[in-house]
Amino acid sequence: MMATQPLLLFVGVAVGIGWTEVGATLGQCDQVPQALSTVQTACDVATLSDLHSSAFEDNGNADNSTLCTPTCTTALATLVLHSTDCTSSELNGHVGTDSARVELNETRLAQQACFPPSEKCATLLEELVAFENSTTGVTCRAFIEEFSDGSKPTAIAQAENEVWCKGACGGNLSQHLIALENAECSSWEAFRARKARYDPVCARGQSTGSDAGLRPYCGAVFSEDRFRQQLRTLAAHADETVPGTVAEDEAALASICTPCFHEFIRLTYRYGTSAADPSQISRLAEYESLCVRDGARFCFPRFHNQTRETAAGGRVAYTRALCDPAFMGRCAARMQVRVALANTSSSTVAAAAVVEAETMCAANSGGALCADAMSAVIGGFDATANTAFNTSRQRTYAGPADGKCSQVLSERHTCTFGCQTSFADNRDGAGCCYATTQASLTSLGYIGVAEAFGTAAMLGQSCNRPADSECVLVDLTNGVTATLVVAVPIRVLVSPSVEFTTALSADLQRAVGTTAGGVRVQSIRKRTRTSSLVQFTVYGASRTAAIAMVAQLDADVAANRVAFLETTRVYNAECHHRDGSGCGVQHNLLGMP
Repeated sequence: MMATQPLLLFVGVAVGIGWTEVGATLGQCDQVPQALSTVQTACDVATLSDLHSSAFEDNGNADNSTLCTPTCTTALATLVLHSTDCTSSELNGHVGTDSARVELNETRLAQQACFPPSEKCATLLEELVAFENSTTGVTCRAFIEEFSDGSKPTAIAQAENEVWCKGACGGNLSQHLIALENAECSSWEAFRARKARYDPVCARGQSTGSDAGLRPYCGAVFSEDRFRQQLRTLAAHADETVPGTVAEDEAALASICTPCFHEFIRLTYRYGTSAADPSQISRLAEYESLCVRDGARFCFPRFHNQTRETAAGGRVAYTRALCDPAFMGRCAARMQVRVALANTSSSTVAAAAVVEAETMCAANSGGALCADAMSAVIGGFDATANTAFNTSRQRTYAGPADGKCSQVLSERHTCTFGCQTSFADNRDGAGCCYATTQASLTSLGYIGVAEAFGTAAMLGQSCNRPADSECVLVDLTNGVTATLVVAVPIRVLVSPSVEFTTALSADLQRAVGTTAGGVRVQSIRKRTRTSSLVQFTVYGASRTAAIAMVAQLDADVAANRVAFLETTRVYNAECHHRDGSGCGVQHNLLGMP
């Protein structure tokens, strides 16, 4: 049996791969008291408020301060992670203050200012902090908190957001951040954390439907605090902690998954993540996966629903449910691709997810789902032991149903004409699914694959009727061309670095919802100084399938749902490592390049 390892996003099913609940990498609110106790010990303070006060006394710039020690840094980062799972009232209750999240976030900002890369950077940050703590700056910071509950009417919120961005708040903060970037401070966590905090406030979304063409300010549309309870409810529904329905979850996701939500993910991933902070990367990747769509379907609740409903039914029931064209569309493949990308550190788990994405919904030339086409040959799957046959029947296939091969099987006689004819019908009914199913079950680590296929293999040899070749899963002769804008310079995308090519491949797989074999980059051209046009070919099991995949991609692009997470993260890490040289124009508060 394949070893089950934690995967992001998905609930458990006893076939093929083991899933964990959503939220495991987002933090756990009930762990906040223990995390807080660790902070108190590691940072040598009695309360979070004491640490917050001390941080602002020295602006977090004293290299030898307790705040900057590795143990305090690790402890505070863990507390921040677990706090993401708490509502504001819950966090206040655990910490014992009325403004726990504000104090926690500000303390973390001060901590990220430890060890400035130069004296100039330290001076410029002191000037920025001085503005943040001025009367105007306090008002600017309060504005962000005020929008967290979404209580203000939309028109008022948008008007105030515009004033914030175009007035003293946005203008002053933008000038300070630009000064830090020009002084080559962009590799500093203090700079990156503030970009991740302030840029989403003035990012512009894109409305759809009757409001198409409008570009609302995102500060008034999305914040984690506003949707924190809904995100927790979705996680609880996914792992059945709390009962829920697909309709309820899709209604919640419709309010969460706005263009501003995706802007938040893009900007936070760009500035707020690093290789040293895998928990933050995992959190944002999970957020992105919550909003995956196939047509009008939200894939996340449908995938979980079908998985739960068939958990006791075995492999065939599971496959039928996940490949239901009306209910699921291509949701199964789109979600499985994300499992693979989220588990690159576990080659076994990632490989299994790739196999599932490529083969689960395979069909033969007659259009029959392989799970159905093969049911007469191997009869079913054990629901608990990951065996490729039903343990109560051992070999479920005893030859053609008409019994014309029974003597051949029982007495090992030479294949008769009647047996050959009947067995050929079985072979034709399975078609390419026989070899595809055998290969996929073997790759997934199912037990007893050889035994389950043993009878058919013996008849095939005796009757000189081998199985058909595996199904065409990726037809490389019938691809469809697509083009995407990637917000990184062309010099990065044409780099021979494996890290960059891997990142681009991952982003294309996520965008299209296919594995690496289904996308091939054809050309990369310069668009602007800081963006490129990537032309690539999409392949499916047929040209019709590829056309449908590109159509879904176009719809996602039009709705601002495509986020090139890995490419922009790796690019920023590379250029910041070089002290900002080559980074080019970044997304500043008052506009996008």
